Amino acid sequence: MSSSHPPHHLPVASLFNLIYVYLFLPISRKDVAVCLGMVVSVITISITAISKYFIDSEFVTSGEGTGYGYQMAADVVFHVCVNMIGWYVRYVGDINMRRGFLDKRGCIETTFRLKYEKEQEESLLLSIIPKHIASQVGEEVSQFISNLTNEGVTEKFSETFIERHDNVSIL
Repeated sequence: MSSSHPPHHLPVASLFNLIYVYLFLPISRKDVAVCLGMVVSVITISITAISKYFIDSEFVTSGEGTGYGYQMAADVVFHVCVNMIGWYVRYVGDINMRRGFLDKRGCIETTFRLKYEKEQEESLLLSIIPKHIASQVGEEVSQFISNLTNEGVTEKFSETFIERHDNVSIL
């Protein structure tokens, strides 16, 4: 090497490792992910400190300042910031996942509740009137509702379902 200054240090590999820990590993608990991120940071900073020591001993002559302490302090601040950002991203993702789950659960509960109420309505209708008249009433009501939604007709529901029967007496 022709230069007497040591090469510059860029923590790109540790950034990718921390992104992988916080975003791509399927760890369900945030505290475990933070601990793993801190372990990766400590290992990276330790390896950086050891390699920086040996590189500086090779390039720097006595009497020159190396800036070793400043570089290590910058690395520590960098790793703390990346870990905090990773925790925040995981926290926000967890909140969004919970909201999505609760919305989906509410939709499913509403669907089951609506189905249950329709079954109750049908059984109540069948307990009051015969099945053939109940089916006519159901068809007429659904047609009336579809007319209201499609055409905006405000006509009253006035269909009668009375049938005349001969040879019937009231006791």
